[in-house]
Amino acid sequence: MNELVPVIPISPLRRRPVDDMTMRHFSRDTQRNYLRDVGRFATGLGRSPHSASAEDVRRFQIEQQDAGGARVGLAELRAQGMKSIP
Repeated sequence: MNELVPVIPISPLRRRPVDDMTMRHFSRDTQRNYLRDVGRFATGLGRSPHSASAEDVRRFQIEQQDAGGARVGLAELRAQGMKSIP
C-alpha cells in the first residue's frame, strides 16, 4: 500500500510555531499536543490567541491546573509557548 498522504495547506499563523518547534527538535507528538492546547486556549478565550493578554494566559494556566489536566511545569511550558504566538 503506497498511498500518498494528501498535503493540506497550513496557515501562516500555524506554520510559524510549527517551524519554531521543528527547529528546536520537538517531537511530532509534542507539536501536536502544543497545537491542540493552543486550540483549546483559543476556544476558551473566544478569540484569536494572538490577542491574548498575560492575564488571559494566567487564567488558562489556573483553569488547567484546577481541572487536573496539567502539572505546573507543563502548564508553564504551554503558557510560554502561547506567549510566542505571532
